[in-house]
This record gives sequence, C-alpha cells and structure tokens, in this order.
Amino acid sequence: MATRIGLSSGTLPSSSAGELAARTLQGNGDAVDLRAGKGHAWERAGLRRGIADITDRGVTVVFIGVSMVAGDPESAGFSYPGVPGYPIKAFCAGTPDVAVLAAQADAAVAADTELWVELHRGGPNAADLIRLAAEAGVGVVVDLLGLVETGGACQDTLRDLAPHVRAVQVKGVHTTPDRRHRHRPLRPVDLEPLHTLLAGGASPAAITVESKAGRPLDDLAVLRAELGDFVASAR
Repeated sequence: MATRIGLSSGTLPSSSAGELAARTLQGNGDAVDLRAGKGHAWERAGLRRGIADITDRGVTVVFIGVSMVAGDPESAGFSYPGVPGYPIKAFCAGTPDVAVLAAQADAAVAADTELWVELHRGGPNAADLIRLAAEAGVGVVVDLLGLVETGGACQDTLRDLAPHVRAVQVKGVHTTPDRRHRHRPLRPVDLEPLHTLLAGGASPAAITVESKAGRPLDDLAVLRAELGDFVASAR
C-alpha cells in the first residue's frame, strides 16, 4: 500500500475543505486526516460534502477522528460519523477494557470501516498499545507528541509496534525546562522515531503534519526531504 504525506485538519482548523486540499497540494502532499465534530471549517457544509470537496481535488482522506474514548466501558457504544469506507480514529482510555475495545473494533468492521486508536497523552504507552492492538484488533495512529507525552519508547518497542501502525502524525516538539511540551516547526531530529517505525516494517497509509506551529508547508518540505525515497518508492 502506498504511503502518502499531507496535512491534518488540526493544522489548519479554519480552512475550508477546498482550502485544506489546496494547501496540501501546494506542499506536494496528497492526503489529509480529518477531525469531525471539533468545529474545523472543512465540515461546515456537512461531513459528506466536505469529504467530497477534498477528494474531488485528488486528495485522499486517510481517516476521520471522532470524539469517542475507545475501550472505556462508560462509552462503550460505537460512535461513527456515517461515511462508510473511511477508518475512524479515537483516543484510547488510559486503562482500556480489552473486551469493550474489541467489541468497538468489531462494530467498526460491521460499519464497513476500521477503528484506529491514537498514541496520545493520558492513554496507553507504546508498549501497552502493542498488546492492545494484537488482542483487540485495532490499528494504531502514532502521534509523535503523544509518543513523547506517554514516556517515549526504545527502538525495540517501536519496531514491535510497527506492524500495527496505520498512520503517523508528525510535528516538531520542544520540551521546556519545566518538562512541558510545545509545538515548534518540524526538524529532522523529530522524525527519528518515524524512521525506526519504517525500518521495523511499518507501512502507514499516510504520514501527516498535525501541528500548531504555523509552518505547515515548511513542515511538509522537511517531511518530504527526509522521506523522499520512501514515499517515491511507494508510488
């Protein structure tokens, strides 16, 4: 499967669907990931219309993020935005119920989609997600900031996680002296975990820039420069 690069709607929340697609293409990307129900401008005309406005311009929608806590018994119902064929991404409970998570993954399949959970602050760390992915049948979205905020991972752990990775969100991460983490423009050093995942056999559907640093096209240029051979070989 070809690995695409592009932008997240979280990077340009005030951009319409057409504008998001245009900026992605301007940065030589061809994919977006979308967050639904968060007030991002891409879905102001409706979710289906927004997706159509993006795909009609030749940009692939990789997944749709929804406001569901996967694996939480208190929100066990399956929440899907209603566009079959697009994987959904959810945060994962810090201590998820594996049976609930597996049932949600099965419900996603029944709705003609897949459930992917994000490596994110407050959720399971990379090592725990390896077990959960294997036991519950969910894919994993690796957010590089989330990786830092959940304690990081050694190269062996990242290689073990690699087969479960379905998408990656990248951003520059600055750690302040008081151990807080902030967005900054992307640098090659930020992508070291990504290189380890790819070397471990990860074949993500897309690698997207999800950043509040305000430099989306520069970040895409860094990403393409670092992954040019990998992305080109996947075409």
